[in-house]
Amino acid sequence: MFPGDTLRPRITVEVHTPSRSKPDRGTVRFRYRTFNQDDVEVLNLVMHHVMARQE
Repeated sequence: MFPGDTLRPRITVEVHTPSRSKPDRGTVRFRYRTFNQDDVEVLNLVMHHVMARQE
């Protein structure tokens, strides 16, 4: 990435798993990908988040 680049993010949910011990929560694995103005991928990151669940 360089100053002046135009960035376009894409976020994908890869896996969501309910918690076995706390049913009001779950784990979600997101993949964050970012592309520049030339459609070149400049970032690829996987993160796990604990989130509240709805039924």
